[in-house]
Formats: sequence, structure tokens, C-alpha cells
Amino acid sequence: MRRTVLLVLFATSVVVADPTCPNQFPVGASYVPYCSNGKSGPAVFVIHGSDRNADDYLSYLEDLDTLVIAPHFQENGPGLYWSSRWRDGNKSLDEERVSSFEVLDRMVEMFDGVAVVGHSAGGQFVTRYAAGTRMEGLTFIVANPGSYLYLDATRPVNAGNCPDYNDYRYGLDNPNTYMSAGVAPDYPQRDVIYLLGSRDTTIDDNLDTGCAAKRQGRDRYDRGKKFFSHLAQHYGEPVHRRVIVDGVGHDAELMLDAARPYLPD
Repeated sequence: MRRTVLLVLFATSVVVADPTCPNQFPVGASYVPYCSNGKSGPAVFVIHGSDRNADDYLSYLEDLDTLVIAPHFQENGPGLYWSSRWRDGNKSLDEERVSSFEVLDRMVEMFDGVAVVGHSAGGQFVTRYAAGTRMEGLTFIVANPGSYLYLDATRPVNAGNCPDYNDYRYGLDNPNTYMSAGVAPDYPQRDVIYLLGSRDTTIDDNLDTGCAAKRQGRDRYDRGKKFFSHLAQHYGEPVHRRVIVDGVGHDAELMLDAARPYLPD
């Protein structure tokens, strides 16, 4: 059974529509903007990257023959808004103080969600959400994230002196409120697919190069391969799926195109 989610009230005050995503999903006395192709469900959720360009991410998949929704985890109001830690499931900075993961739980419940796909920072969101949510029946597609949530204190690389390398969002120590419930018991059985662009090997300004991230590998491609091996070592057998997207680098449109075979159409 999916986790029961209480329905929330529509905001009563007049608000200015988000020019990027004009749809509003109610949360308490506020809302989260989202873009949509307006089709019938079930719903595929596509999670934007660090540029928070939800409209672009919708455009990559809006021709699917099902409902596609791109939540906008915006930086400023009106509506709920987050720091960069929206990708970790942290609470919004507004008065509602709602986890971005909880927002997606509510949207999955409301729109009969069947899949969540994200690239780059959106991939970071999805890989952590896949471990923590209690929602069932979802496919999670994780594309080219800069870091992962390790399930124990082991790391493939010994890089630098960082005593907090296992803190959440890189590990399970000191989790945020949403993740304090721990990893979902059925996590190894979940349908999680890691899409790794074989050319996503550039160390650029958008790549997390902090000490904790470096312990996971050199670049996004290397970190993805190492994390997939970590899962097998942690559980004592292979879990989830890994797909190498040959010849593609850090390109959201091409990586989401590679996700299509795993999505309803």
C-alpha cells in the first residue's frame, strides 16, 4: 500500500503565477509550481537540474502519451521555495517548511505516479528519494548525478581529510527530517535504473568537488559505476539496473531521451 497522504488546502490569498510553470499544486496555505503536458495519467515526474528549468525538462518528455509533470523547486516565492538542498529532500525556506521529497510524495499520490526521472541535480534528488520514500509502484531513473547516497561508511576512494564524509547527503549519518525514517526496507527490490553517460567525465564548475564527493570517485561517470558496485557489495548481490549511454556526456535532453524505453508511452 502507498503511504497515506493528507490532502492539503488551496491557498486563499491571491498569488502571482510562476511564469516558468503556471500550474499550482496546493501545499498547506501555499503551493508548488509545476509544468505539465496536460495529458491523462498515469504520471511521469521529471525533476529539473540545478538551473531549476522545469519548463525545459518538461519539453524533453512532453510528447509521451501519458501525463508528464515537472515540479519547479524554485529559489524564491511566491509559493514554496528552497535552497540548493531541495535535491536532498530538505524543508522549504518559507513558512510551510515542507520537504521537497514530501511534496513529491503528495504529487505521486494525487496524480497516480508511476515513474520519477531526473538528470544531474535532478538525478541526485531521485537517487536519494528512491532510497527514502515509502511510496510504492514507482520506477526511479537516475541520470548522471554528481553524488550518491552511500548505505554504509565504506568508500571506493580515500581522498582528503573529511571526517563528515558519511553525513547525509553522501551517507546516512545526521539525516534530515524526511530521511530520519531510514532507507525503505524494500529499497533493494525497487525498480531503480542508473543511466550513465559514458562521456560525462568532465570536471566542471557544476560538479561537486568537495572532499566527501571525491571519495565517491573522480567524475560523474566514475562515481556512477562505483556506486553501482557499492550496492552489490552492501547487499551481497547485484541490485537495481545500470545502463551505459554510449557517447553522451552531461546532456539532459539526450539522457532523458535514453530514459524513454523505461517509461510508459
